[in-house]
Amino acid sequence: MSKIYLVYLFLLVILHMTNQNFAQSRFDHFPEHKLPQEMSPQSNSLDPSVKKFPKMVVFDLDYTLWPLHVHDLVAPFKKIGQKVMDAKGTLIKYYRGVPEILRYLKENKCLVAAASRTSEILHAKQILNLINLNQYFSNKEIYPGQKTTHFESLKKATGIEYKDMVFFDDEERNSHDVSPLGVTCIHVKKGMSHAVLQKGLKQWASKN
Repeated sequence: MSKIYLVYLFLLVILHMTNQNFAQSRFDHFPEHKLPQEMSPQSNSLDPSVKKFPKMVVFDLDYTLWPLHVHDLVAPFKKIGQKVMDAKGTLIKYYRGVPEILRYLKENKCLVAAASRTSEILHAKQILNLINLNQYFSNKEIYPGQKTTHFESLKKATGIEYKDMVFFDDEERNSHDVSPLGVTCIHVKKGMSHAVLQKGLKQWASKN
């Protein structure tokens, strides 16, 4: 085999190795090449360090699970594909992350309940069903009145003590009413989120 041919083969090998190293360096440099699970904005958004959970987590509805008042909507409601609207065309949707929050609680053996003061009882229940949240709720106390009444009914129906409940509501007056019962109450300022949930769970755990 001639020396020229051997030199030619040697140069081909060197060129191939150089191209491989260049491609790998480009792959490592740009984050978009990472695996989807590594880049997902939802990864570890629900704190895995939380090990202790209350027996029941209770949610208000309006401006807690969804950004609207049920009494402002006009029936009948309709579902077109994945979108739910009222008779005026108002889009009805939950805050981002709500289904994941409810599923997370159910997976960790928490009962999930609703406690709402709305006078539009039937409409609230219809919306929960239409936007596929109804499946997560074991108890629904939806009617006008002071929220202490709702919690008395929840305790009677489930046998769960107030100290084993966490309550999320956008109206501070409701928290002021319910807190003296021994329920851990969290003020929801801008709708439910993973951060708000973790705040509530950790505050409850610090007292139990």
